[in-house]
Amino acid sequence: MKEKKTKKQKAIFYTNIICIILIVGIGAIIAINLYNTWDYKKVEAEIIKIRTSTSYNTPNYRNTYYITYKFELNNEKYQIVKKSLVEPEKEVGDTVYLRSNPDNPEEIANNSFLNTCYFLIASIILFLIILNINNRRKKVQKRLYFRYKDDIDEKDKPIKEE
Repeated sequence: MKEKKTKKQKAIFYTNIICIILIVGIGAIIAINLYNTWDYKKVEAEIIKIRTSTSYNTPNYRNTYYITYKFELNNEKYQIVKKSLVEPEKEVGDTVYLRSNPDNPEEIANNSFLNTCYFLIASIILFLIILNINNRRKKVQKRLYFRYKDDIDEKDKPIKEE
């Protein structure tokens, strides 16, 4: 006879389905982004200026960083400014690698977006692994408990003499 699924088992099943849908969705976003930037050229850029702007409209004061890069593509020099909400790890004068659109060199691929997507997928996969290992461990413990419980009950019964 088939065991009836408990609410907890159903919740774990649906959580797995939702996580798989999220992974597929984020994977599709990554694939679309990579497809759209496939022909971008890797360029060596130098940071020439970092400007910080502070917003006092939020309770914690938010800094926005404007990083100015200069690079060369197809023997032409370009200068672009990228906005970042995270303090840059590099300093003025450092060299970084960017991916630039050869048709519109001032258009740069957003690598931080891709890194965030990769992190989300890795986190969801780790969550799924922990959830399912923990669930499997509890099933095994429950099965072992009932198997040995029956053995213990049999031993504790008095032996009838005939």
